[in-house]
Amino acid sequence: KEHFHVGSLFPQSEVRADVGELKNSKTPGEDRIQDEHLKTRITQLLKPITIIFNIILQTEELSEQWKISKHHTKKGVKDDLNNYRPINLMSNMYKLPSKTIKRRMTRTLNENQPPDQAGFLTGNSTVDHHGRSSRIQLASMSSFHRLHQGF
Repeated sequence: KEHFHVGSLFPQSEVRADVGELKNSKTPGEDRIQDEHLKTRITQLLKPITIIFNIILQTEELSEQWKISKHHTKKGVKDDLNNYRPINLMSNMYKLPSKTIKRRMTRTLNENQPPDQAGFLTGNSTVDHHGRSSRIQLASMSSFHRLHQGF
């Protein structure tokens, strides 16, 4: 798969691939655009969607409609705050370029992050880093070497 710089424009090939990875049966936001609509009409929509995403990337301005999220009630009376759950339905058109930018940023960070920053690498956590540190401590103790660590 091609790799694109975080701030580079979206090529149609990347938009097509990202639309193809959308999950079916996700509830749409206020705009009511479903992932299935985008997937089945990608041939007709690819060029205009790519243009819109690149305008957003260049101007750093987002459609006001895409900023709207809808909160849902869980059950019961709508006036009771206890009946709400933290589900925000946002526009699928908003989520698509956001997901692409996030993937680009994650890849860039993973490629440029030193291995000693384990907690910031995909697939690692601070627990992994602690485990490595513990093994170094044990090895140092068994060889009677002085070990200095800083956190």
